[in-house]
Amino acid sequence: RARAICLAACGQSGSGPTPAPSSSIPAVSDPAQPYPNKPVKCIVPFTAGGGTDVIARMMGSLFPNYIGGQSLIVENQAGGASVPGTLAVATEADEYTLGYSWQAAWTLRQFILDTGYTMDDFTIICGVELQHNGIYVPADSPFQTLQDLVDYAKAHPGELTYSTGPAASYQELVANAFIDASDIDAYNIPYEGARQAALGMLAGDLDFTLLQATTYTSELSDGSVRMLCNFEDETYKEGVPTIAECGYEGVTFVHRGVVYGPANMSEEAITKLEAAFKGICEDETFLKLAGNSQADILFIGHEEITAATKADAETGKAVIEATWKF
Repeated sequence: RARAICLAACGQSGSGPTPAPSSSIPAVSDPAQPYPNKPVKCIVPFTAGGGTDVIARMMGSLFPNYIGGQSLIVENQAGGASVPGTLAVATEADEYTLGYSWQAAWTLRQFILDTGYTMDDFTIICGVELQHNGIYVPADSPFQTLQDLVDYAKAHPGELTYSTGPAASYQELVANAFIDASDIDAYNIPYEGARQAALGMLAGDLDFTLLQATTYTSELSDGSVRMLCNFEDETYKEGVPTIAECGYEGVTFVHRGVVYGPANMSEEAITKLEAAFKGICEDETFLKLAGNSQADILFIGHEEITAATKADAETGKAVIEATWKF
């Protein structure tokens, strides 16, 4: 069934870290020197401390090792369903301004919000991370399986509450597809951020959530939440079925964390950045740190991730047209 959403700029709030003094960052690069010849900025369109920001900063700490010593300076531009921070990369149109976020910028938000951009305004440099979205319940929930939840929801239409985090999130797209396929009626309550939604469920304010695994890093470790299913085509966590194994076909979604820049980047910049992030994604220190935060690192090169994002955008558009109520 179609779910209505708030199309206002409902995003995460909060200020990012204090930027480095301007004197330490050359304002203009030297075109006579190989790329990069000054520090590179990476805009994360979410609050500091969230899962996306954490991975970006992990990459930033290793970036100089793989690209001739230049720094990657992470800057948080949160809010507005991540649209302003994403748009800033295209607006600055500078090979020294990158972004790190999720494919939802092009597979979801450009179709439901007035973003001011399309995919043509960006260069997708590489994929870095695979996001594991699933349905979660507290450990003491009576719902032991996804079918338990569906059966209860059908017997008590409109009674169950859940959250997918901020309005216009990728998780809301997935939830809409699941709600439509399962033919249940449940009430989606937006929160400022994914972690706030997770805490809302843990406080007893929600019956379940549909969020990414990195939101529940500590809770998945200590057993205070249970994952009823995941939405990929392979099992993410031992003992947790995929949505297809639960009997729902056509509700499988793959969501990737990507590094991107403005349109029309030079081949030199794309090639060097792609190689640098590939090196980081194979770095044992990075893999260990990322694994501790429930992140699943999966490097995908420039050409492959660009084609995949375009294909996923078509899928997302079709789901939106079928399930979204404007």
